[in-house]
Amino acid sequence: MLSEEEVTLPVQSKALTILVVEDDEESQVLFTEALSLLTPYHVHVVRTGTEALHFVTQVKPSVFLIDYRLPQMSGIDLYDRLHAIVGLENVPAIIISATTSEQLTRDIKSRNLSRLEKPFDLDVLLETVKQTLKRRT
Repeated sequence: MLSEEEVTLPVQSKALTILVVEDDEESQVLFTEALSLLTPYHVHVVRTGTEALHFVTQVKPSVFLIDYRLPQMSGIDLYDRLHAIVGLENVPAIIISATTSEQLTRDIKSRNLSRLEKPFDLDVLLETVKQTLKRRT
């Protein structure tokens, strides 16, 4: 029989959650497979800003990975709406974009967001997620 000192309790997993907001199916598969297989994070994917706003009523993500060009609103507009929700004010975000406009650069900088430019290297994706997660409070 084991004494109390010898009993080892399982460590509770505190895996972080990434919410990917991406309407392109190929990109959804890429993000899901890469992040699920190469990181310890839980990955959830939604297609629209509306779906993202509904998702956060159930689960608080650790980081948002948001495509800039979404069908209903821009990724910046979605981030602003998510950031306005009580409890999500400090959740960091990464904006994914193939667009390189000065306005987008200003919007990303003014909100202290990370940026991932398409096309991207898998190592860059993983490092960007890692660095962005370090900023969460």
